[in-house]
Amino acid sequence: MPFDDIIKDSSVWRDNYSFQEHGQLDTTIRIGIVRAVNFNKIDQEAKYIVEVQSESDRFVVSCKLMTRLGGVYNSEEYTLQTYKFDKTNDRIGKFDTKAGDMVLVTFLNGDPREGVILGGISHTARKAKFDPADGPQHFVSTNGIEQEINKEGEYILTFRGQPTNAKVLTDKPNDKPIPEAEYDDEVGTTFMKFDLDGGWTVSDNATENPQSIHVDKVSGTITITSGAVVLSIAKEGEAVSLTSKTLNINATDSVDIKTKEWSVEASETAKMKSPKIAIGGDGTELLDQIVQLIDALGSQTIITPVGPASPVMASPQWAKVEKIKSAITGIKGSL
Repeated sequence: MPFDDIIKDSSVWRDNYSFQEHGQLDTTIRIGIVRAVNFNKIDQEAKYIVEVQSESDRFVVSCKLMTRLGGVYNSEEYTLQTYKFDKTNDRIGKFDTKAGDMVLVTFLNGDPREGVILGGISHTARKAKFDPADGPQHFVSTNGIEQEINKEGEYILTFRGQPTNAKVLTDKPNDKPIPEAEYDDEVGTTFMKFDLDGGWTVSDNATENPQSIHVDKVSGTITITSGAVVLSIAKEGEAVSLTSKTLNINATDSVDIKTKEWSVEASETAKMKSPKIAIGGDGTELLDQIVQLIDALGSQTIITPVGPASPVMASPQWAKVEKIKSAITGIKGSL
């Protein structure tokens, strides 16, 4: 194809006319604050109404929200914070009095009728959490959930709950800057943490009797705590330790315990209640041996100076022994 026959795209091949048109486009990136959101249920698309600051003037523009991913299955979705916009009290120009998210806005093809939110920018009412001199750090807070990577490289996920002063934070703008969020420490302290040694902790971080699970990678232990109740599992020595005030085990079918040595110590009382009991080993059962011993004793004949007497079981008092024997036979089990 001859060079002169090439169809020249005006976005690449510039002439005086295309330069003139390009000069009429608005390619500025501006700071704005999100006022409201309109959701189209038919095409499932949200459009944010953003108040954009342009030199000494302000205007609103309908914006799409840019995300990092744009696929059907390779996607990202999040929503932005709006505020109680009211024409009568929104004459205040300062962004630090408005609860909407502060964003950076540009225009599709330079047309200010169609804006795109490129991302957020730190709100003027928010105080910095980190000192950059401490090195790389990261913090995200969304609807009462905080994610943090601190200067040591530890990852912390914290549930804070809804702010106790939420009404003030989302109220209509006034002359005062938006205050910091306040949280109820009786509710919003639960966290999960990966520490710098590779350990993992999840805890409700309660002010009294906290509950937690801690995996110590260095020592090879897992510790589960609920107030004064502590379950410790150690990789080295394959040891398990449980400390509690009371311990109840309920198994509907069976409980099997196998060990080399078993020791039970009670400072006051030890009880065992069962319809059938078997104690022993190698074919010898204790209660069965006691029953046989009673029968053997009952058949013994006492030798007196005047000669053999009747067997012991012939004694009138032997009935009491038979009663005891019957009770033992009733609970005697088998191994």
